Amino acid sequence: MKKLSLFSLLFIISVALAEDPANPEVVYPIEIVGRSWIDGSNITQNFNSDVSIFWGRPAYLQLLAVLALDPSINTDTRGIDKNKLYRLWSRVVLEAKIKDGNLTVIIVDKDVDGGLEAGGLLAGTFNITDPPLLVRVGNKYNFFYKCWGHPNILGEPAFQNIYPRLSLNIYHTVTGEISIENGALKHSFVLGGSRFPTHNLYVNTVLITELTQSYISDLWRSDPADAFFVIPVP
Repeated sequence: MKKLSLFSLLFIISVALAEDPANPEVVYPIEIVGRSWIDGSNITQNFNSDVSIFWGRPAYLQLLAVLALDPSINTDTRGIDKNKLYRLWSRVVLEAKIKDGNLTVIIVDKDVDGGLEAGGLLAGTFNITDPPLLVRVGNKYNFFYKCWGHPNILGEPAFQNIYPRLSLNIYHTVTGEISIENGALKHSFVLGGSRFPTHNLYVNTVLITELTQSYISDLWRSDPADAFFVIPVP
């Protein structure tokens, strides 16, 4: 009986493991981009707010002017580009695979960035859940991450001079589910975030959701679950 060479054995194994052309593995990239930005054309005050006491103070009026006029802050733009024209920017790329009716999802990339302040001289902080949460439950996956940040430490006194606050951090969150329906990939993502500023969610470059900023005075209202974060969108 003729012995097989190592090359022949490896070839036979590779053929056995090769993709079945009648039942290919299907790969779906899912790019998620979150964006938080100040809409300078929609900066309003709630006169009935529990923090409206500082309305009319010179420091507050000065802050309004900065938010409306500083081109590094008042960007008023949308889009997925990483271009500093935002307060916060986040990106997570998932790879979903379907084979024999089974779903596999992995995180292949993530990134986070923040915008500039004081005419571009300062930068605030920016953070992201690391790693983003991806949990398999049966044949579906639950997904979550949070992106947050606060003004540069040199800029925070401008807020404190108006009224003391703990709620330093703005943020956006993305919650999602990836599953199979009738043999095809199905996914849904929900955007959450602080009441100020505006937040956008893009999935594969398409704008899915926009949460319009509420009153600027909400920056002094804390999330009941964590006083260091701004009150969330209801």
